[in-house]
Amino acid sequence: MGYQKIVINGGNHNWCILLISLILLLVTSSSATFDEISDISLNDVPGVWRGIPEVTIETVGSIVSRDCQICVDDTYWNTDIADIVCQYNGFEGSMIVKRDTTPAETGPLLDLDGYAVCRKTNNSELPLECEFRETCARVPTISCLVPGYQGCYSHTVTDPFFSDGVQAELGDQQVNILTCAEACSDSPYLGLANGQDCICGSALGDRSLVGVCDLECQGDDLQQCGGVNAISVYGADVIGECGTSTPVELTPNQPYYVTSLGFPGRYEFNAGSCTWTMVISVTAFHDLEVLTTFDLGDGNQLSINAKPLSATYSGQDGTSRIVRTPYAYLQDTITVSFTVSSPSTLNDFHIKFSLTPNSMYTSAPDMPTLTNVEQTGPTTAPIMESTTSKAMQAVITSSISTAIGVVIAFVLVV
Repeated sequence: MGYQKIVINGGNHNWCILLISLILLLVTSSSATFDEISDISLNDVPGVWRGIPEVTIETVGSIVSRDCQICVDDTYWNTDIADIVCQYNGFEGSMIVKRDTTPAETGPLLDLDGYAVCRKTNNSELPLECEFRETCARVPTISCLVPGYQGCYSHTVTDPFFSDGVQAELGDQQVNILTCAEACSDSPYLGLANGQDCICGSALGDRSLVGVCDLECQGDDLQQCGGVNAISVYGADVIGECGTSTPVELTPNQPYYVTSLGFPGRYEFNAGSCTWTMVISVTAFHDLEVLTTFDLGDGNQLSINAKPLSATYSGQDGTSRIVRTPYAYLQDTITVSFTVSSPSTLNDFHIKFSLTPNSMYTSAPDMPTLTNVEQTGPTTAPIMESTTSKAMQAVITSSISTAIGVVIAFVLVV
């Protein structure tokens, strides 16, 4: 029968140009090189709350993942990305952001495969997608807001934030969050101002007068110590303690944190154990999310236990995300235990518990009585019901291909 001869008349010329342009646009859009990630971490600087951001890129069609430092560039890098890195690891946002760190070397025998530029996504579990880069001129070093941070407020000599504030004497110690909190241990609040001042207070001042806190601490350039006419305010309980004396009730929509002894410093134990106890007591079903970031010495063990979950982490470093949607019990007790079996220094951990209302369940769901999560050594955050999975990407790609086919068919008909 042969193919039908298609003649494009002058009157259809503009239509053809328009449709061909649309095809090219669709093809270009479908060939974007931004890929899913499976982990976001902070490395190369001591402390789980600070470091150089790294991502693990999962390239579509490849079984090999790539570990990359996030690169600073004028198009993609901004403080929003720094906030996302911190929030992924269980913190409220970024504290200090430096943009001029020299990138680490990469290679087959090294820990890094390359570099990446990243952009935000709408996926709460995997909030970034990244593009692999072979080279990079600069990488960021960031620190995250630690638990106990109350905010940044206006503070001047004539109008101080704390009406009853007392300047703390630190002796030979340089000011940072830890040294100031230790000096203000008898006060419920503390403030850091002018990069070098530690002020103890008993009552919060006017929190409507927000300040700009952008000065680094004299004792640690990755910690925030107020600004010009501004003060960084913390609760005196910012320092991590060894356990709780009485059970703490988790309050819906209010995160609760468990941190290692001496946090944001790093614990130094010879041997011993600490236990924290939280209780859930609600009248309707809620969701529970537990974000854990840890850097543990050999032989040390951190565990989280409750009726529907059991998680254990021991040795080295990693992150973990546990989600129960909904949590299977209206009343329950959650226990966090940390055991040191051999002398350890320069280690820490941070756990964030988030209890949020769930409106979908009015009766107890069928759930297993025990779910084990055990991680030893380097770990990555388990992905819970990702909305940007590779299967979803395949659906999107298929839809684009279908659209292109429809457009081509339309051109042939015209």
